[in-house]
Amino acid sequence: TTTTTTTTAVTINGAPLGAFPGPPPAGPAISYRPGGAQEEVRPQHCNGSAEGGGSGGGQKALPPQEATEDEVQALVAARKLNAGIAKAGPLPLTWSEPGASDVRVRGSWDGWKQDIALEPIPGGGFRAMLVLPPGEYEFKFIVDGTWTTSEDIERTTCANKNNVVTVNEMVLVPLPLGQASSQLKALPDVAG
Repeated sequence: TTTTTTTTAVTINGAPLGAFPGPPPAGPAISYRPGGAQEEVRPQHCNGSAEGGGSGGGQKALPPQEATEDEVQALVAARKLNAGIAKAGPLPLTWSEPGASDVRVRGSWDGWKQDIALEPIPGGGFRAMLVLPPGEYEFKFIVDGTWTTSEDIERTTCANKNNVVTVNEMVLVPLPLGQASSQLKALPDVAG
């Protein structure tokens, strides 16, 4: 099972003074405007039209577009400016097998030291979202005290048969995660 999460960060020019701590960002400004208008997506009804009847019940998907040279240059410039910022990626974990009352996970991300409790999902199952540095991680679920793996996630071939995933760098982490909440509380209130 592969899960893809996309995160977009936006810097808004002209923010009021004091809205952001520290000096203005270094480096050239990044200018980007998407090229071309995109086709409107309308729900399809039974006959494939927007009016009703027939088959089809989904939405019309937009075809993938190739990046323009300007878009590629803007991406390269943004990545150069962000080069010194730590990166992480999401690892969504779910357990949907029926009958469990307590589901935890333990893995190689911290040397197998700490159980992380998955939270119950209304209607059944359990879930947790971890944010980890990029890399490959092994882990096992602990379901009602029994160590096990998920059939839905790739497994290692070693004797332990751990689940294994690769976390990609998708999220910028400008503050150490343990310090983020205390530093955010110190920011001035800019709501108007």
